[in-house]
Amino acid sequence: MGEIEVKTKDKELAKELQSLKIDDLKIGRRIKNFDCADPTVMATANQVATFIVTAGSSVALSLFSNWLYDRLKSKKKDEGTKINGIDISGDSNNLKVEIHNHIHLSDSKSK
Repeated sequence: MGEIEVKTKDKELAKELQSLKIDDLKIGRRIKNFDCADPTVMATANQVATFIVTAGSSVALSLFSNWLYDRLKSKKKDEGTKINGIDISGDSNNLKVEIHNHIHLSDSKSK
């Protein structure tokens, strides 16, 4: 199964992602190092948490998709969350479709 990149500025969502336990689902944190003395660049980079989600089964992928939907829908506002580079917002009427399409699209590319 493929990797899904989730980027978020939402610190609460980031904490929940780090502690999420679903069988056949691996969640890793990607940390980028910058060789830069510009404090503005460093401050911006530290606001976004990047996670790589790898599902070992379609069941795990569906459970993760539903979990993410529930978390984003409850927020009702844009917290700066992206799935594979695409902005996802809790105020979208099509949130479940957006999440499903972006998550399962990356899964189908890896086959």
